[in-house]
Amino acid sequence: MPRPDSTQMLLTNTIDPIAHNIGDEIWQTALSDAIRCQAEKTAHHVPPTNIRHSDQPQLVDLIAEDMTAQLRTIGDTYTAVDGVIYTLREPATEPAAARYAAGMSVSPVVVEATFEQTPDYGPRRAIVRWSDGTTGEAVRWFPDELLVCEGDLIGKTQEQIRTLHHRRDRDWLQS
Repeated sequence: MPRPDSTQMLLTNTIDPIAHNIGDEIWQTALSDAIRCQAEKTAHHVPPTNIRHSDQPQLVDLIAEDMTAQLRTIGDTYTAVDGVIYTLREPATEPAAARYAAGMSVSPVVVEATFEQTPDYGPRRAIVRWSDGTTGEAVRWFPDELLVCEGDLIGKTQEQIRTLHHRRDRDWLQS
C-alpha cells in the first residue's frame, strides 16, 4: 500500500509499451532515475549531426535537465530531440490482477526464475516464467559486476527488472 503522502505516476513514451512506475515504494522508481534512464536512451539514439555536443555524458546531462524541467506532474509531456514523446500519467486505480483478468493490457510479472551461466565465465542469464505463461530471458549480467537473485525478480515486470539492472550497473561503474 503506498504511503498517503507519496505521488504515484507512470512515465510513458510513444515507442516503449512498458512504463516507468514512479513512486517511493521499493518496486517503484524515483522520477529523477527514470528521467536519467530515458535521457541515456535518447542520447544513445540521437545522430551526432543533430547535436553539437560530442561528449556523451554532457549530452545525457543536458537531456535529463531539459526533461526534468518539463516533466513534473501528472499530465506533463516532453518531446525529445529524437521525436519520442514522454508523458507523466496517473497509474491505473484497480489492481493489476483485476486488469489482467478483465483482459486489459498489463505487463506480466515473474512467477518463477532459474539461472544459467554461459561457458568460459561469460554472462549469467535469468530465465523466467511470466504470469502470462510465457518464458524467456529477463536479464543478462556478468557475475563479477552485479549480483542478481531470485528475490530481485519474483513479482516484478520486465521494466522493473530493467530499471534495477540499469541502476546496479550504473552504481558498479561509478564505484
